[in-house]
Amino acid sequence: MPPLTLKVYRKSRLLVGMASFGACAMLLFAPTTLAQHLHDADQPYPVVSPESVGLYKGRLDTLVAMTQSWSDEGRIVGAEILIVKKGQIALHETVGWSDPEAQTPMRHNSIFRLRSMTKPFTGTAALMLVSQGLLDLGAPVGQYLPSWRNPRSGAITVEQLITHYSGFVQNGTPERASTYPNLRAVVDASGEQGPQGVPGEKFVYSDVNTFALGALVAELTGTPLADFIRGEIIQPLELDDVYVGFATDVAWAARTNPTYERNDSGAWEQYWAPTQDLFIPWFRASGGMLATTLGYAQWLTAWLDPSTPTGLAVGGPGGLLPDGLAARALELHGEDEIAGYGYHWEVWNETPLIFGHSGSDGTLGVAVPSQQLLLFYFTQSRRSGTIAEWLEAALEATAPVN
Repeated sequence: MPPLTLKVYRKSRLLVGMASFGACAMLLFAPTTLAQHLHDADQPYPVVSPESVGLYKGRLDTLVAMTQSWSDEGRIVGAEILIVKKGQIALHETVGWSDPEAQTPMRHNSIFRLRSMTKPFTGTAALMLVSQGLLDLGAPVGQYLPSWRNPRSGAITVEQLITHYSGFVQNGTPERASTYPNLRAVVDASGEQGPQGVPGEKFVYSDVNTFALGALVAELTGTPLADFIRGEIIQPLELDDVYVGFATDVAWAARTNPTYERNDSGAWEQYWAPTQDLFIPWFRASGGMLATTLGYAQWLTAWLDPSTPTGLAVGGPGGLLPDGLAARALELHGEDEIAGYGYHWEVWNETPLIFGHSGSDGTLGVAVPSQQLLLFYFTQSRRSGTIAEWLEAALEATAPVN
């Protein structure tokens, strides 16, 4: 999913005050409360009152009511909202439906397809190899992948992949990715074809870049990227409910939400259900992970450190990267007139830093290190057009009041 259009946050301070959302539509059913669902999964964070961590219940209630109204009005199918501040849950609510056809409401701790929220895991995997001296950001990709040693792709560097400056456009593979038998095949075909633009000339968000990063990790470690992410990131960080890939027979399949997109008449139509395999059977690096809001919160928490002046774990996440490299990953290494991008992280603001990622099936996870604040808006409503609006409202609802 392309970076969000929150240009107002990139060069400015956080907005202060509460936006007026107007009157909300009458609720079709009340949002479920966290207390009702504590038994569904172990909570990695204690639950506290908003006021105990410097937030205001009235503001958060308005945020929930706005999200509920979107479900009532058909702007989204359903959503799960999570706000964690200072390592404690200040808000965790669900609205709307998981499966409206089956009359299944959205449940706490359900599992969502992350789509492009997978990218920070692939980017981090590549940076881990950089820290180990196995991968050089300044080196041409062809130094590691023979299929990229040609006049068309030979000038592309590893850093241009991780910052989306390679010249490849979105959907820039010779054929649809789903037609290839595995990740390496699509990467080799793309390298042999070459990019559509000039490497290094401008920022163009493209899954091809992430495909290639994933292939580099597999090539240099001799381990499939999916196994590397599981064994070297998810397990050491003890990320609960974060999964690489999906199969209909996994124990957690029944907790996974279907996903919806609008049909020609504008109505939400289910286009994938957890009774089906994923459309691309191999792990594609740019997508293919699934998680709960709490699981992804643990991932973002690994990037934070309240003991530092910035609130950022410059030696993180969780000790996987050396001092400074994590901070470089969250700097603006490329941007266009719409949004900024770091080393496979979306960066919506520099001062104070706001970073995270979104996914095209309707998910968003954001960290504000200076406030030790995490914001999550997970829907299963593909390209609903609500993500940027929700983030703006959430940042206003959680902004410090002087």
